[in-house]
Amino acid sequence: MLESEHDTADFHEVFSDHDKHNMKIYRKDSNSDEQPVFRLTMEVEGVAPFQIASLFSDENIKEEPDWCENCISCECIFEDKHCNIYRTLIDCEFLSNREFIDRKYWKHDPLTDSYYVMFVSADDHPDVMRDYPENDNVVRGKNYQSSYILRPLDDGRTGTKFLLINQSEFGGSVPNWIVKRFTTKPLSKFMMEIINRAKLV
Repeated sequence: MLESEHDTADFHEVFSDHDKHNMKIYRKDSNSDEQPVFRLTMEVEGVAPFQIASLFSDENIKEEPDWCENCISCECIFEDKHCNIYRTLIDCEFLSNREFIDRKYWKHDPLTDSYYVMFVSADDHPDVMRDYPENDNVVRGKNYQSSYILRPLDDGRTGTKFLLINQSEFGGSVPNWIVKRFTTKPLSKFMMEIINRAKLV
């Protein structure tokens, strides 16, 4: 089940840094074996929503390894009229490399000048799974949801009100307590890499 941007129940704050665009990270823990859900909020002055969203366009997303330290590769492996499917290989530092195979949705709302980018696992796509089976060389993770919601700041300043909702499974035998403890730092780092790159757009 995908989390709604308006569903904030049961989240608790696990990280806050005023110097990083007032970044705050919240986490919702499940009572089952499901992975925790993270919500990240920021207000980024001087960077418009389009500048951030453009990093994930079909034209630019292949450049992610150029600005994201832990991204080894990002390639489009399937195209259709609704969304493309990408295979991303990630260096997880203290874990083995992970690959994610995701549908990518990218939408612009011209009335509010807001952008919506979402990555969702494509593990239910038979053709893609046939052509890209799991193998022993890399561990396959799964994005249940990785959604970026980018809106202009409310007060007329040039900038972006940034919301990320993420629920991912790292694959292998990584227990939930590892995910809870060690996700915050790389998530914060990745957001700053996004902002620093977007400033150049």
